Amino acid sequence: MSDTPAKYDPEQDTKEKLRRNKKTAYGRDNQEQLAVKEKLEKDESDFIEMVKKRNSSDEIREYIANKFNVADRMGIKGNSFLAKGNDEILRILNEYFPVKNKSPQKEKEIPTPSRDFPNALAMLSKNFPEKEYLVFDSSDEVEEKGLLPLKGAILLGAAIREGKTTLALDLAINVATGGKFLNHFNVKQGKVLYCLKQGDEEFLHNKLRNFFPENAPQGLENLFIDTFTTDDRESKLPTIENLDSGQSNLDILLKNHEDVRLIVFDMIDDYLNIDNVSGSEKMRITNELNNYARKNDILILALKHTAKIQKDYAKKSLTIQGHMKELGGYSGNILLRKGKDEHEIHFELREGKVRDIRAEFLITDKSIHLEYTGEENGFDGIRRKVYNTIELNPRINAKKITVLIYGESYTKGQYQNIRGEVSKLEKIGVIERRGSRKTGGYEVKLLK
Repeated sequence: MSDTPAKYDPEQDTKEKLRRNKKTAYGRDNQEQLAVKEKLEKDESDFIEMVKKRNSSDEIREYIANKFNVADRMGIKGNSFLAKGNDEILRILNEYFPVKNKSPQKEKEIPTPSRDFPNALAMLSKNFPEKEYLVFDSSDEVEEKGLLPLKGAILLGAAIREGKTTLALDLAINVATGGKFLNHFNVKQGKVLYCLKQGDEEFLHNKLRNFFPENAPQGLENLFIDTFTTDDRESKLPTIENLDSGQSNLDILLKNHEDVRLIVFDMIDDYLNIDNVSGSEKMRITNELNNYARKNDILILALKHTAKIQKDYAKKSLTIQGHMKELGGYSGNILLRKGKDEHEIHFELREGKVRDIRAEFLITDKSIHLEYTGEENGFDGIRRKVYNTIELNPRINAKKITVLIYGESYTKGQYQNIRGEVSKLEKIGVIERRGSRKTGGYEVKLLK
């Protein structure tokens, strides 16, 4: 064999250089990876020792649960182990520091009803006491003549400066003294609490002085006042600042005075914080107030500034302009509107009882006197014609009444107007429908 060197192959030389470089690079990478792994193991060991010394495994778990940075929290800098994140740290903690005495979670048991639901037949067979009224027409407390119930929450709504406080004070004074509401309606006498935050004791002093310019009636000591007072030049807040925290004060009052009949909140928005809640939440809150009154056998009168009260010419009664969902939570409402000579007052209870009356508010600088002047549903104008037509033609329907009043060429609007008047007369109980829907009609109701 000859010692002649092999012929130089450039391509082979390049491949060899690449092979050598690649091997060197891999070796360097392996060494770096090994160094990183050793550092991580050391950091992990240091971390475990540090936790042992500090006894802070539970604290670290809490910070991991709240997504805090553990390294920053524990003052650790440059620890590459902590860069792995909360999940890896939590794994190490659970491995070296398991949670002690952790009882397994029991499956949540769904409670079974403790009793069966009553059926409608059983409920129908129950005997409930007859409905009682705090304000009524005569000494004979029959349902047809009741005006305000004995218990529940009633909303008194009117626009600003229409006479809400004056009307509420007239009711409160007469319940306390056993007088006559609006100088006409009888009441059940009892103690009254009048809560006022849009005024003070001087304001109420002047109001009461105008109601009684000469002598105060017997029984006025039954009317209790909760408002801003001044004693030795020091102002004092009302006892009941709101119904969230003040309900306990009401409980104390009712416990100490068994014969409390009426509580007035003037204005209710000062005691119930419902301005910034949804309509359904408003109704829930007012319904709770209503249930509280019913449970304690008292009437709560809640005064409220409302939008303009207007006449609903379809129903021929007062209604609130706009929508107030919280009305559904009350047992009823009183709407007040100031007219040219008289005030119109609309009473409507939850069970459908409706009554509209008129009253004079005779107010001067030195006196206040409220006087009932009659039913707003008095037979004036077209209502009188409808009533007379029914009286002369028993079992007559609305269409025939319209023909007799307006003639055969009546308009749709006239017919709707007659139907509204008939419905109103039926609601106030002066007429009734007799016979079938097709052949029957309306006739004047005989008073018993």
